[in-house]
Amino acid sequence: MIQRSKKKSFGKLLNGLNAFVRRSQPSYNLHDYTHHQPSEYALEFIAEDSKYHMTGQGMGICQGDRILLCQDGQTTRYQVQAIEYYASPADLWTALLIKVR
Repeated sequence: MIQRSKKKSFGKLLNGLNAFVRRSQPSYNLHDYTHHQPSEYALEFIAEDSKYHMTGQGMGICQGDRILLCQDGQTTRYQVQAIEYYASPADLWTALLIKVR
């Protein structure tokens, strides 16, 4: 009886720890484009929306993900608000971004 109670308690503890770890991990992927030259992608500011439009290459970028860019020696983080992939080449995309900290 005591063994079964200990197993249940230990199982509850593990379930609680697993849930905590899942919540503490970011729910987005970070894509590091700091090694890319500005000539390898296009980034333009959209003044009326305070957003950015970016065209670049790379697979696996999704809405909500973050992109790191290096411009003028400064690293800036952006969040992907929306993204669409071109049909050809398949890794070419265009996205709407906002600057985040």
